[in-house]
Amino acid sequence: MSHKYSVSISQAACTILLIGFPCLAQIASPVKELSRAQEASVGGAGFTEIAAPGADFKTAVMVSVKTDIHGTRTKVDRSANATSAIYAGVSLPNALATPATPATSAAPPPGQIFNFKQSGDSAQGWATMSATGMPFLMTRAFGKATTSGTSTWTARVFVPVSQTNMYVRFTLPRVQVSGVNEADGPARYQSRFRAELMLNGHPVWSSEAIRLNEHNGTTGYSNNCPTSGQSDIATMFQTYGVAPYALSATDKNTWSTLNSVTLALGSFPAGQALDLSLVVRADTSVDSKCCFKNDELFCSGASATVDWDNSVAIPVRFWAGPAI
Repeated sequence: MSHKYSVSISQAACTILLIGFPCLAQIASPVKELSRAQEASVGGAGFTEIAAPGADFKTAVMVSVKTDIHGTRTKVDRSANATSAIYAGVSLPNALATPATPATSAAPPPGQIFNFKQSGDSAQGWATMSATGMPFLMTRAFGKATTSGTSTWTARVFVPVSQTNMYVRFTLPRVQVSGVNEADGPARYQSRFRAELMLNGHPVWSSEAIRLNEHNGTTGYSNNCPTSGQSDIATMFQTYGVAPYALSATDKNTWSTLNSVTLALGSFPAGQALDLSLVVRADTSVDSKCCFKNDELFCSGASATVDWDNSVAIPVRFWAGPAI
């Protein structure tokens, strides 16, 4: 499937909103996503590849976690032609036997992932962008908490020859957006994934998926615990842009598929610099505290994950070549 994105303003809107300024004709962005059949020809005869390491390739990651008890903690990491990786987490004391660390070669082991029965209101997140441009994100929130994670790469690509067409290919791993409403600790949750490709500061491709719930209210609380068990009455799923492939609207534990995206960026003159960046986000939030009763913690939770994947040797590639 081919998707074409445009940025325009109608003459009517211009007349109403921009009185006193000259109105521009509608201008369509030349960027389009290529079909599988079309992208097979990219990189063939007549194409020149521009290696990412020679394109001022940089990576950056951020994780921000917050609970009412701990406040906000934010960590960042940046690199040039190297992997950026960070971890941040807040929970009750002794929720983990050993401190969690950034994920640099594989996803974090299960022993580093909070168990809400020990952590209570808690938030934790990992964000990694490999030196070659493959993102990994895991964000989790339990009780009244939020976690936001971002993985990014940027590159500056110069058009190498006379007026020519430019292309970029990037890879997105499997994605999951999920959440659980605990009847004895009910809460509204939201989990969100978003990926956005920017060209010279303008978004030209995006993919987003959001999952959230509604529960059936409450008849009262005692020590953060409902006087009767609560259940979901609805789970909503919404996508924007290009929906993550095979991510189910009804199964909150489903995963999308590994997906490569090839974009035709348009035709540019020789020597022009194209600033490209891919921004991948995973955000989770839960709006009510955990319940503690009968010496146990009961917590609703949410998670958003961009899966770890080492299967693609070169996940980001740039080409100059003929029009497709």
